[in-house]
Amino acid sequence: MLRQIAFFLLLVLLKPYNATRQTQSKVFTFLRTDKKLPGPSMEFNNSLASGVFEFEFKTFVDTALVLYQDDNGISDHIQITFQNGRLWFVFYVSQNNKGIHRKFASEHKYNDFNWHTIRIERNASVTSFIVDHGKERKSFETYGYRSSFKSTLFVGGIGPHKYLYSNDLSNPGALSIYVLPTEKRGFFNACVRNIKYGETASNMEEITNKYLVSKNKVEKGCNLNHCHKPDPICKNKGKCSQKHENVTCDCRWTGFTGKTCTETALELTLDGTYKVKHRFTSKAPAEETYSFRIKTSQENAVLFYARGPPNHRDFTLIEIRSSNIKLVVNFGSLDGPGINYTIKSDVNIKDNKWHYVSYTKKNKCFTLTVDETTSDKDITDKHFHKMDYDDHSFLGEIAKKPYINEIKIQDFIWGTFPNKIKMETVNFVTGLYSTYENHNAGFSVLPDSHLPRFNRKLPSSTPKSMPNTVVPIHRCDEGPCPTSERLLTLRFLKANNDNNNKLSSNNNISNNNNNISNNNSKQQQQHKQQQHKQQQQHKQQQHKQQQQHKQQQQGLQQHQHKQQQQHKQQQQHKQQQQHKQQQQHKQQQQQGLQQQQGQQQQQHKQQQQQHKKQQQHKQQQRHKQQQQHKQQQQQQQQQQQQQQQQQQQQQQQQQQQQQHKQTTTLTTASDKQTTTSAATTTTAPGKHTKTRTTASDKQTTTSATTTSDKQTNKQTNKQTNKQTNKQTNKQTNKQTNKQTNAIL
Repeated sequence: MLRQIAFFLLLVLLKPYNATRQTQSKVFTFLRTDKKLPGPSMEFNNSLASGVFEFEFKTFVDTALVLYQDDNGISDHIQITFQNGRLWFVFYVSQNNKGIHRKFASEHKYNDFNWHTIRIERNASVTSFIVDHGKERKSFETYGYRSSFKSTLFVGGIGPHKYLYSNDLSNPGALSIYVLPTEKRGFFNACVRNIKYGETASNMEEITNKYLVSKNKVEKGCNLNHCHKPDPICKNKGKCSQKHENVTCDCRWTGFTGKTCTETALELTLDGTYKVKHRFTSKAPAEETYSFRIKTSQENAVLFYARGPPNHRDFTLIEIRSSNIKLVVNFGSLDGPGINYTIKSDVNIKDNKWHYVSYTKKNKCFTLTVDETTSDKDITDKHFHKMDYDDHSFLGEIAKKPYINEIKIQDFIWGTFPNKIKMETVNFVTGLYSTYENHNAGFSVLPDSHLPRFNRKLPSSTPKSMPNTVVPIHRCDEGPCPTSERLLTLRFLKANNDNNNKLSSNNNISNNNNNISNNNSKQQQQHKQQQHKQQQQHKQQQHKQQQQHKQQQQGLQQHQHKQQQQHKQQQQHKQQQQHKQQQQHKQQQQQGLQQQQGQQQQQHKQQQQQHKKQQQHKQQQRHKQQQQHKQQQQQQQQQQQQQQQQQQQQQQQQQQQQQHKQTTTLTTASDKQTTTSAATTTTAPGKHTKTRTTASDKQTTTSATTTSDKQTNKQTNKQTNKQTNKQTNKQTNKQTNKQTNAIL
């Protein structure tokens, strides 16, 4: 029976533990701050073709992809995005060359970093998007269209294996957020919990354990805070940190200060006429750092010097040599001067620009960093590798001559790790300024009559007194301290003297009391009366002081109230001025836009007029070209007609010549016949026959010669006509080509 009761109690005790464990496993942080693709996402093996899907989120993003699923690149898809803090729902389903497309935005913004709920309900006829359990609800009919959502369900963004392939998405516009420039790219940085799915609302179950396929840049628990906002709370590269609901900004070495790193940081100016002295209030452990920002055009100067006990010879020196930062460290020795470890940076700081310098010593190694360049060196001495400081260190120097160029220092911070957990820091710049404001943390200026120079006015010209609690602590863990026994004996003797003085004073007091007891009773009464009067006067003074204190408080409250009112009025005045400036800026922008539009319209009109003039000029040139071409054709025709006339004249002349030749031949032939006939009468019959034959031969020869002459004349005429035509055509073509080229 007792065992059963114990088992039951164990179950009861473990039940809340298991419940908290389950609730913790249901919360996830989607976070990526470096803007590298892809963003945070989770993939589930669930389809939104039907059923109920729900999850809760809180975020502060303006633009992000929240949910996506499709049919593997065909057409159907469902999508939820953040645009300017509002939720946008996109839904598309198609069937038989018909589709249903719905797109709408939420009425309210949901990027207020509070928990909100999104639910998607789908059945055969209706699809609903619900925000915050009915605060906003959008429903529409799907008329029995069946969506084939076959891809995995993406929450928070597209997965790393799919965002590179836009062709695999039914809606490539889902990747538009990833294509934006880096500074505008929006990831779903949010806390998400209770991701549930079911066929109906009554049987929904948490799916992160059962249906989760993969996740990218997603962690368990809600680790998101206000420091992850897209618009950073800490400006100018300040480091943001949040504890519970309090957000703090670390503005060190940024050049700014204030709650959000928007105010100009305190600057100390060194000119070689004074130096800052600091008394150490704790011993330096094995790890320490010196970090500061510097701006100068000086080539050589001592920036910092800290020394150790005379018997150890430890020192740290940071200086400017030949426009570079030089570090010299000596961890001391008992027998000799020790080893000087030196590092010199290659970064030239003589450019009157801000540079970051840091010296870090850790274990048996130390580093020097200037901007983004780091150099390190190992400590070779096995016995001496820790810095034993004396009671003072110095920032700056008293040079033989004042510096030609000033040196400006910001946030000169010495940091130590006495507990190896939390770093203790001392800011030389702000600590020295507070010496002239409210309290002294161990700082002073040498010479005493000199005032330090800041970029702000000193609250007072006289420093606060040095606290008596600041006692130098010597550390002797790297060799014997020869003065330790002497210090112990001095302390013992001082304690004995203090005790003796106390005893003597007690004896004197007892003697005085005895003497007083022997006085008269009258003196006692007078003394009592005086005491009573003094008490009354003291009470009256206290009462007056209280009244004065009340009046002072009232005056302070009134003064604070006036200051608050003045501050409010100043803020209102600033807001009004900002509003006026914004309105003026808008008016200027509108006027500029109107002027630009007017100028563009005038330019457009001028371009149109020029275009018309060019077209008219081109038409005129074309008309001129056509007329010239017609004239050239007419000239060619006239030339051809003249050539034909010349050819006809030549042919007529040739025909006349031929006729003349024929007549001459006929006359000669008739003359010859007459002569031959006369000869035949005188000669014999045989000779007559011969003369006839000769005459006939001559006729045949003359006829042959005439025919051959005709053929030769025709050929020569053809050749001459061809040559003349070619020449004229070449000349005309050359002229037309020259004219067209000149016009173009």
